[in-house]
Amino acid sequence: MAQESAAPKSIAENSLPNIELLNVSGNEAPWSIISDSEGIKTYRKEVPGGEVFPLKGVTILNAPIEKVLTLMLDDNRAPKWIDLLKKIKLIKTYSETQYTLLYEMESPLPLFVKKRDFLLESNFIYHKEEEKVTLSLHSVEDDSVPEQKDYVRGHIYKSEWNFIALKEEGKTLVSLEYHVDPRGLIPKWMVRAFQKNWPHATLKDLDRYLQNEAIATNPILYDIAPDLMD
Repeated sequence: MAQESAAPKSIAENSLPNIELLNVSGNEAPWSIISDSEGIKTYRKEVPGGEVFPLKGVTILNAPIEKVLTLMLDDNRAPKWIDLLKKIKLIKTYSETQYTLLYEMESPLPLFVKKRDFLLESNFIYHKEEEKVTLSLHSVEDDSVPEQKDYVRGHIYKSEWNFIALKEEGKTLVSLEYHVDPRGLIPKWMVRAFQKNWPHATLKDLDRYLQNEAIATNPILYDIAPDLMD
């Protein structure tokens, strides 16, 4: 008799005892918690004179780190779980872990706000001493990639994912930090309203996708972060 598949776990059931490992308190200014819901904590950092603020989401994903990292390296799957993402286009490849990418985003209010795109350098780095993997992205300029007709070219000052394996539990501690200016004519109060919910929505969809989809480990991870692989 076939066994029924186990019901997906809820990240709301996870606790965050190792939250300090992902540097939730920054060096420049303290992070202030603005949401603690469904197992996801969201923080904001005040920037003097800034109209858009850095945000951070932290949670524990119900998946081992090799599955999480494999998904992070798969740009074709990214629109399935990154909130508002339409597609990612590969522009240039520098190495197996460094690229230039064009992120095309949907508009949260299509009738009033134009779509955004972001030309980004992406770096995937394993920090052996800390046993942590970082995926960092930031905006770059490239004359070979002009602004698209139906998009406004936004700017990402910083977008950083950090992953730590919780090997005994078979789970992964993750933080997502980003500081984004969509530019254009959107009032900044509206930008802040949209952005504050984005970490929560993205991390929740990421956990759901990891549990519902079969994802075979990317062999490159055995070269990049062999100590983290089972």
